[in-house]
Amino acid sequence: MINWRALDNVPLLLYILAAKTLLLCLAFAGAKLYQQKKVQAALKQKMTEHLEMYGLTLTQKQWSHWQI
Repeated sequence: MINWRALDNVPLLLYILAAKTLLLCLAFAGAKLYQQKKVQAALKQKMTEHLEMYGLTLTQKQWSHWQI
């Protein structure tokens, strides 16, 4: 026999599952943005060091052209 009262909670469980999925997606998107900014900052520092080695500088306008 099937306990039909157990099915009363299915809509609530589906809403909880959808909320968990949304939170996980947002968390992974935030982590990806954090990693991208971290890599971009490292690249900017490396490029700046490389250019300083040759006595050149990179203005903010020029840097925006090279951003990833």
